[in-house]
Amino acid sequence: MGIFSLLMVLVSLVPKNAIRPQVEESIPVLTEEGDRPAAWPTMHETPDALDSFTTSLSLNIAMHVAGNPLRGAVMCPYYRMPEQSMADALSEGLDKEAQIPYFRYWHGYLSVLVPLLTLFNIAQIRKVFLLAAMLLSVAVAALLGRKTHLGAALAWGAALLFSNIWIVTESTAQFFCYLAALVATIYVAVKSTEDKPLGEDVTGVFFFAVGASTVFLDFLDTPAVSLGLPLATYVVLRKRSVLEDPFAQTLGRLLILALSWAAGYTLLWATKWLIGIVVLGGVAAEDLRFVFGLRTSSQTTDGESVGRIEVIRRNVAQMFSGWMVACAKVLGVAWVAITCFFHKRAWYKLCIVLVAIAAIPVLWYLAMPNHAADHTFFTYRNLCISIYALGLMACFVTDWGALRSRIAQLLPARTRRD
Repeated sequence: MGIFSLLMVLVSLVPKNAIRPQVEESIPVLTEEGDRPAAWPTMHETPDALDSFTTSLSLNIAMHVAGNPLRGAVMCPYYRMPEQSMADALSEGLDKEAQIPYFRYWHGYLSVLVPLLTLFNIAQIRKVFLLAAMLLSVAVAALLGRKTHLGAALAWGAALLFSNIWIVTESTAQFFCYLAALVATIYVAVKSTEDKPLGEDVTGVFFFAVGASTVFLDFLDTPAVSLGLPLATYVVLRKRSVLEDPFAQTLGRLLILALSWAAGYTLLWATKWLIGIVVLGGVAAEDLRFVFGLRTSSQTTDGESVGRIEVIRRNVAQMFSGWMVACAKVLGVAWVAITCFFHKRAWYKLCIVLVAIAAIPVLWYLAMPNHAADHTFFTYRNLCISIYALGLMACFVTDWGALRSRIAQLLPARTRRD
């Protein structure tokens, strides 16, 4: 909390004039896009919605935090009039006092965004984000391919592909959840070794720090990815321990890692709430009660009542649409049929663990149904955890060597009959 508070104060010391020219260059781009423009290319049959609304909001907050020590760091205010698009609010509010506090988040992304804004406009920053995401993603794939199996690298690529990672990098909000996940996954891949039991080379302290860093950077977009992606990677890199250790011990150690992440995420968020209450008093407490009650309810912001199962269905439908549904069904049935006859020893241990990790997005949707219903256009990306975990399961649970041997035995027999 001390480190993150210091970072926010340092960001607030940056003079407004240092970032204003780049923000002014960004306004025409964001105005042309509108709040949520259609984004291509995409893996889906219809375009994804690009969250330019939150990007404009981020720049709006950056302008009113800069040059405003302490108060700006705590309140993170922005300017906007009722019914005004966020791009127009950004343009109109350059020389006006911010009137809306946004204290319930840390807005730690500003510690990266504001320094970048001293050099680049939003179009250029998006290119920086894309380059960073691609380099980190390739680094993870290379580590997986070298330390485990080429199939693990393919599962990783599929998870990012179906997330439309290139569209993620267009949003100043969504990018940082993936940044935390990518950095954490690289750390796990580098540190993990086969000769150590679970919990020794990567500890609960690390996952606690990842959870805290996520809530610092996060705008409540897809925080679960910073838990699910590194945790699934850790499991397959330590698969010998998973297969050989007592199963209850394995589940207990992985549960500690997951709960450590949740503790870091929850406790650091709670500290920001407390800071807001200390500064604003009862107004902040009432706002937080309302927001917490809303986000955990089954009522959308528009007043629609949506059941939790329906919320899950909508997010799954957003991730898997059209041709992907048919492909997923065919591949799923084929893999289950193959695995019934060609599976590795103690396969059920790894299978149960990876299925549990694949369920993390579902648990998130159940906990935050309002948020997942209101923002399905980006919360569906949490399901990349499921794609990755199930892909790893297909890679490591199936005995591909036995399958190849059986095919090799059948082919000569068929040739002789011909």
